[in-house]
Amino acid sequence: MTADGMIARSDGRTDWILTDQDYEFETFFKDVDTLIMGRKTFEKCLSLGPWPYDQLQTYVFSRSLKNDFGSSVTVVDRDPSTFIEELKEKSGNKIWLVGGAEIIKELMSENLVDQVIFNIHKEILGQGIQLFPLAMHSMFWTLESSQEYPSGVVQTRYVMSP
Repeated sequence: MTADGMIARSDGRTDWILTDQDYEFETFFKDVDTLIMGRKTFEKCLSLGPWPYDQLQTYVFSRSLKNDFGSSVTVVDRDPSTFIEELKEKSGNKIWLVGGAEIIKELMSENLVDQVIFNIHKEILGQGIQLFPLAMHSMFWTLESSQEYPSGVVQTRYVMSP
């Protein structure tokens, strides 16, 4: 996200994201086996080219999409909180919640998000698509780590406070 909390420009462009290194993504990604996202995020990913996450089981929350995206993508038309509670009870590695705002709000409101990682880029857009555009209740997180990169990107990891 940008320093002012945006994840994209108003038109959806993310040309400000620095890609000069992987910013620990490969290390994080090694422990992920499940991907969660909403329809809008899924459609944005599809617009960028071939689906890059065939090796992950992906669940897309949508009331309008049909299950015709292959064996690694499942469209879910259920309550996200109940579905995630059931998913977390199964054995497996990390579940990566990529987006959208409505799902993030609901899962955070139900305390179903255990960790958040922010890569804060040095740009301030002033307007755009906010990471947290919907009002949420107050939550307390504990800083697990913080890393500053030569590019100016700062990565912070927080875990839910007990």
